[in-house]
Amino acid sequence: MKIILTAVLFALNMKPAVGQNPDFVSKSVTMHIASRNIETSKKLLLSAIDTSLGTINTYNESNTARGIKIHVLVNTNKEGYEKIEKIIPQLGFLDDKKLNSINNSEAIQNIELEINFLKNRKTSYETELSKIKEGENKEYWKEVRLAEKSLFDLEMKRNDLKNQVYFYSIQIDLYEDVGTPQSSDIGDVQFVNMPGVGLTYLNIQNPLSDFSNSVYMGYEIKYLFTRGKSYAVFGAMKAQNIHKSAAETILTDLFLYGFGQDFYPRHLGKGRRKLFNLYSGYRVGGTFASSKNTSKHFLYLTPHLGLELVKTKYILLDLDAGYYIPFYKNNNLRGLQVNASFNFLF
Repeated sequence: MKIILTAVLFALNMKPAVGQNPDFVSKSVTMHIASRNIETSKKLLLSAIDTSLGTINTYNESNTARGIKIHVLVNTNKEGYEKIEKIIPQLGFLDDKKLNSINNSEAIQNIELEINFLKNRKTSYETELSKIKEGENKEYWKEVRLAEKSLFDLEMKRNDLKNQVYFYSIQIDLYEDVGTPQSSDIGDVQFVNMPGVGLTYLNIQNPLSDFSNSVYMGYEIKYLFTRGKSYAVFGAMKAQNIHKSAAETILTDLFLYGFGQDFYPRHLGKGRRKLFNLYSGYRVGGTFASSKNTSKHFLYLTPHLGLELVKTKYILLDLDAGYYIPFYKNNNLRGLQVNASFNFLF
């Protein structure tokens, strides 16, 4: 008896493998979408789901400190997915999209091998039953019943997998694009640890001969602590080419500290590109200005435009130009400020 079963199993295992059937493919799609008008986007999304004949398995809507968030999980077929996909650009900016495909053909093939094996095993037991007296066949009848139950379970599992043809599970997370300078992910702020160094240049628009110089240059430390991005900055600049006659009274040293944030335009990739990400932003903080005879502390604001030349997970090289606006002697200290910085993941 064991020889017969072993031969059957060997023959089944030697059966040539069948290529994967593309019909037995199910897909899981996850999309994060930032919307400028959450109510309009919600109505459009629900309408698209309705016309696609999709089934909403989960719907959650919450109002958080960062705005309204909507989570929808939909089951539909291929045609329904295509209808929903067409309206995605109308909902807002697609922050993230993940598509996973599950090919059930291999699993179905393995189940069919098991079914064939059990059928042959059942046939072998039934053949042995016909040769054994009625009082001595209890164990064989038990094996036949177990084989029948296993066959039923495997056939049900195979049918479930086959019924997943053109099955799409779509998860859509829709949230308000509030324009905060942080990660585009819908979760909490993503903190990073990216210290960096830079060069800074300040050209005073209306320098005063006995008070301010026309050009200041120096270095700065720029500490980037969130994606998106927010940072702290500390810098020092010295007056360039000072006339000896003005060396006693002119402000020769500027020590700056501040906090800055940068914002990406939503129609230019929102800072997702590895090269040439345009942004706008601001710096706000304080300045310690000193000469040989005097010193002064005052606040400043610098709105700016910038360009990220290179951006990866590990480094950031960018350049920005802004207008330095001090809240002290504004007419003789304001001017164009240019910064170049290099940050790296630490």
